[in-house]
Amino acid sequence: NIKKAEKAGVEVVRGGYHDLGEWQRLYEITALRDKFRPRPQPYFERMWQALNSEDPNRMRLYFARHNGVN
Repeated sequence: NIKKAEKAGVEVVRGGYHDLGEWQRLYEITALRDKFRPRPQPYFERMWQALNSEDPNRMRLYFARHNGVN
């Protein structure tokens, strides 16, 4: 429920290429929890560059923050 999340202090923010490090940190936590091997960050950096070279909005990052924390 979006309204309930907003009242609880959750906000969604759009990230960019400069946020791939934070995304990688969260991805690795998920990989450890769910027992799969994560791909290295350079893989996603190359993906970002390739997908966004023609259309800068093709690949996007969004973060949910609770009281300002990812």
